[in-house]
Amino acid sequence: MYCRHCGSFVQDEDLICKNCGALTEYGEKVSRHEALPPQPKASAVNPDGSLNMDVYREERKSHPDNDAFFGPAPSGIPGNPGNPGNPGNPGNPGGGYYYAPPSGPRPQEEAPRSNGMAVAGLVCSFLFWPLGIVFSAIGLARSKDTRSGKGMSVAGLIISVIMMFFTFFM
Repeated sequence: MYCRHCGSFVQDEDLICKNCGALTEYGEKVSRHEALPPQPKASAVNPDGSLNMDVYREERKSHPDNDAFFGPAPSGIPGNPGNPGNPGNPGNPGGGYYYAPPSGPRPQEEAPRSNGMAVAGLVCSFLFWPLGIVFSAIGLARSKDTRSGKGMSVAGLIISVIMMFFTFFM
């Protein structure tokens, strides 16, 4: 089959032309839901990361000299059948390597540190404004290190200053 836009050859199961990117006849049928899209082969790796042995065995039968995951097994590498010093890996009789996901707990991301002085400054700004000013100023200085609490510190300072004016002028 040939592309109607650029004239280059396209496979029958191609959805788009590899040369110009236009939809092929089959691609247009799939987009109009008149045909089913090409179905992917079953994956050799299950969603949980374990090996789907049925698909793996079929791949090994159809390509006995290739590893199902990494293509042809290079000779001269320990564990591959082409290496005369090591005639094969008993865990993987056809040769090649299978990468298992690392076991054990994954490293946890560090939780963002909170800024207690910013919280204390905001609370004290309502109750006792001099402590609100002090705690909010300390919280504002610490907000550069903890990357949190800048807004609470500024709010605590503003409320403390407003409370100070109410105390002196009212």
